[in-house]
Amino acid sequence: MSLRLRLLIVIIAAALPTTIASLITGSINRGIQADVGELRRDAQLVIRAEDVTGSTLEIELSPAGAGPRRPVQIDRLPRERRPKLRGPIEAVDTKSGTITLFGVALFQQLGADGKPTTESDAGDEPLRVGQRIEASCSIDSNGRWKLRKIKSKDLKPEDKIKGTVSVASNHSDGGVNLDIHGIRLKTAASDRINVPRGPLYRHETAARMSLTTQESLAAAHDLIKSRYLKREARSDAEKIARKADIDEIEERISDAFDDLDTFWKELNRDAETEIAAAKAAGAAARATSESKRKEDLLAPLMTSLNDLRAHLDTLRTTTSDLLAAQEILQNKVESTVRKSVLPRLRALELHAEEQLNDDLKTIAVRAQEASRLTLVTTILGALIAMTLGVLFSRTISKPVSALESAAQRIGTGDLTARVDVPSKDELGHLAETFNRMAVRLATSTVSLDNLNDVVESLAGGLFIVSPEGTITTVNPATLAMLGFSKSELEGRPIRDLCADLTVLGFCRGQDRLFLTKSGARIPVSFSAAPLGGGGADFRGFVCLAEDLSERKAMEAALKNSVAEKDLLLRELHHRVKNNLQVITSLLDLQSREIKDAKALEKFQESQDRIRSMALIHEQLFGARDLEMVDLRVYLGLLVGHLGQSHIDPPERVRLETHIEEIRLDLDRALSCGLIVNELVTNAIKHGFPGTVGGTIKVSCTSVDGRILLEVADDGMGFRENRVNQSETLGQTLIRDLAAQLGGEVILVREPATRFVVTFPVEEPTS
Repeated sequence: MSLRLRLLIVIIAAALPTTIASLITGSINRGIQADVGELRRDAQLVIRAEDVTGSTLEIELSPAGAGPRRPVQIDRLPRERRPKLRGPIEAVDTKSGTITLFGVALFQQLGADGKPTTESDAGDEPLRVGQRIEASCSIDSNGRWKLRKIKSKDLKPEDKIKGTVSVASNHSDGGVNLDIHGIRLKTAASDRINVPRGPLYRHETAARMSLTTQESLAAAHDLIKSRYLKREARSDAEKIARKADIDEIEERISDAFDDLDTFWKELNRDAETEIAAAKAAGAAARATSESKRKEDLLAPLMTSLNDLRAHLDTLRTTTSDLLAAQEILQNKVESTVRKSVLPRLRALELHAEEQLNDDLKTIAVRAQEASRLTLVTTILGALIAMTLGVLFSRTISKPVSALESAAQRIGTGDLTARVDVPSKDELGHLAETFNRMAVRLATSTVSLDNLNDVVESLAGGLFIVSPEGTITTVNPATLAMLGFSKSELEGRPIRDLCADLTVLGFCRGQDRLFLTKSGARIPVSFSAAPLGGGGADFRGFVCLAEDLSERKAMEAALKNSVAEKDLLLRELHHRVKNNLQVITSLLDLQSREIKDAKALEKFQESQDRIRSMALIHEQLFGARDLEMVDLRVYLGLLVGHLGQSHIDPPERVRLETHIEEIRLDLDRALSCGLIVNELVTNAIKHGFPGTVGGTIKVSCTSVDGRILLEVADDGMGFRENRVNQSETLGQTLIRDLAAQLGGEVILVREPATRFVVTFPVEEPTS
């Protein structure tokens, strides 16, 4: 027999008693549920107009589209509820603010787009014809339906009408015509109405009657008090207010008695229903008991209620003599309530409680039976499962032990271990598979000699280090790298070779210094990893060391070469700067012999241009970065030099700079400097001639991948109509330099003269 089949038999044998117990317990529980349902059961009664008039009904209708809508299920509710309709919208009238359901108009506030303004879960979605909704309503004094709340999502599929029957009449065919505030329905002779009954319903109704009686007594006290306050009132307004209070209290008393009448009729109808049901079931004893309950409890209760009504009517008509009214309240009304009505209602509650207790005892007995049966079957199932489990474990424990022993032998290196399990079940197949695996493992395992060959052939240094940090094995590459013999290294702590290796752990590519036999220290790239697993299997570390001497020498040579080139570049910038300053000085000496003002001006312009080029080489000579120029420093120095050279006195024209930290290569930075030199010089010369004063603003910003270089002044303005058509040397130079930068020059005249040069941050490809 296979292992799976045996295991299946054990599971079935263990589960069978539990399954049988579950079925029996389920049957008992269904009986308990039926008994619980009987605590508050419904009676199906023939519908009569005189019985349903004034009652609140919940009516489920037949599906739409299958002929005239007719009631499918009718439930009478124990007390009056707010009207509620559920069904498809038949019409939407935005002008009158109504929607139509079941042929009646429901008034609400609607916008011009048909969206409801009453409380609704429809959001901004307008109502439409055919849409199913559930409308909570109220009936105003004119009998009109008023919408209070609209629900259009997650509706139940049945269409329903809930409301109080205002008019009912018997039909000749045995049915009843119902009118629920304008909604007209007709029941068939076979239709029945579901009416709540049973001890739980009677107890609840008696409790509500006790509460309503107490409310009527409290209203009687309030009536006496309000009449006294009306008599003591001094102003007409106060008398009118007290008169309104008295009318409201009398209405409360009237409403309370209407409720008491309704409750008594429900109890009386419940008694008649119980008697009829007992007789139909042939339970003569129960029918006699229900008849006695009606005679002993309900009939005297009706007499007490009539007495209380008579005393309250007398109290309401005794309006002038407050002392007499007070005496009626204390001696008649309170006495009737406390000595007659409430005791009989309490007797009715106790009778219902006794019936409830009897029913609950029956339910408790059946629940105890179910618990005992569940306990017995659970214990029986556990015993069967334990017995079968022991038997089953014995059939598999021996083969599993053999498999475990063979696996341990292979783990220790004995590849000759085999398992002898003669059975043909799954464990036998597992043993055969295990034996085949052992054979393949023995034939495919790499020998120790092959592993030693791999270690010996490694080009880098290899160390095997014990957990205590002692070298146990090295390869020939290690001996060649350090100059030691094998006997000199094996057994020696590895920290003797590298003082930094006080604690070994996993590492990769760390720079270390290893000691050679000659006493020199050579740089190596050191890596280490644990050998074996954690805990008892940990056998030390395997370490690799690669000689970095040649690489370090190459790096040092490269650094020296870079330093030499850096020194040469600085010397070059220094000499260029000196040469440009010599040229500037020569031009200055030559200009002293020139008498022509225009020629002298040209010399000065050339000096400014050369000075702007010298400044950039001066900045690079002292900078760390010899390739990129900081525009904020360079242009700031350039604008300062131009102010010192051309503005006299210095306070006549104010120079303002707003330059971001932007770095450009030498050629592009030099182009920017020459453009600023030309624009600032022109602004000083043409915008502020003579003694004219003002402000020159120089800015350079980076926006969306482009650099904006701007020179603006509030002087006399630029005379040329178009900068791109000017033929002066300065303007030609500006255009050419902007073109070299891959940009353009824009002249803005209002409100001040502004030259804007825009070009990309990245150098354009040619």
